[in-house]
Amino acid sequence: MRTIIKSLLCLALLMALIGTANAEGPPTNLIGSWQCKVGDDVVFLVNFNQGGTLTASGPDLTTSVYYGAWKRTGLNTFESKDFAFSIDTECILETDTSMTMSDNDNIDAVATNSDSCSGTEVVSFTCTRTKI
Repeated sequence: MRTIIKSLLCLALLMALIGTANAEGPPTNLIGSWQCKVGDDVVFLVNFNQGGTLTASGPDLTTSVYYGAWKRTGLNTFESKDFAFSIDTECILETDTSMTMSDNDNIDAVATNSDSCSGTEVVSFTCTRTKI
């Protein structure tokens, strides 16, 4: 009986080690407020809410607030889609973003911005979690 218990414990330990070897790192939590930068110039704010919704805004007042949804795609990866209105052109702006968290407080992201009037551009940016 002891041999069976020891074998089961060894098997459980082996399974745990295999699972750890395949993991990308500790689980991350996207929920919260973030300050994001495109290069050194453009700053915008994003709130990722529990339940998978998001809101984002920037300082230039040429677009409405962005509203959208996000989901986890891996241990440290996320995707989002959001929409806003261009105040100047009255066009719909759509953003599809892929995000990777290097740790629980930093995001590296690539966004595809589509404007229903003028086309598409791809932008890279970084975000830092807002803390108290």
